[in-house]
Amino acid sequence: MECKRMLKELEGVYKKLLGEQFWHETSAWKPVLDLFLWSLLMRRKPMAKMLWARMDIPVRTMLTAAAMYRAWVVKATDLKAHTKEALLADALEFEEVAVSVQTALMRLDSDIALACCELPSLQWKGLSAVDVSILGGCEHYVEHCCGEALDFRWTGDMHPYDQPFGLYPTV
Repeated sequence: MECKRMLKELEGVYKKLLGEQFWHETSAWKPVLDLFLWSLLMRRKPMAKMLWARMDIPVRTMLTAAAMYRAWVVKATDLKAHTKEALLADALEFEEVAVSVQTALMRLDSDIALACCELPSLQWKGLSAVDVSILGGCEHYVEHCCGEALDFRWTGDMHPYDQPFGLYPTV
């Protein structure tokens, strides 16, 4: 019973850091995700990277890590300045990994890369990687990897790149 209480408290920490949009129940997903999130909380970056290499959703996992560290800096009032700087540096590094993986995928197949950006996530209650990156403050990822996905969002069912005279929002 004590173990269940402790797991619920741990899940509460994730919810506090990542917000109500993030759904995580320990052992509901693969154990590697539980270990990955735990290594982030313990600030064991080499372990987190090793576990990340075994994840099914590498981009969204790194965006989650970056969002967690950025939220930690904002929400924790008792952090020392050097700890905040280290967390922000790690968040940027995690975001850069997500950018490099997404960029490599875009070079291989842009349609699959676009689908990966827009695919809803159960863990994030239906949010896409674009949404997670915006919520997590991953501006570099949004800038380099989400342009096409955002164009499609704004244009709806019209293809933003296949218009005979271009797309004019004033028409």
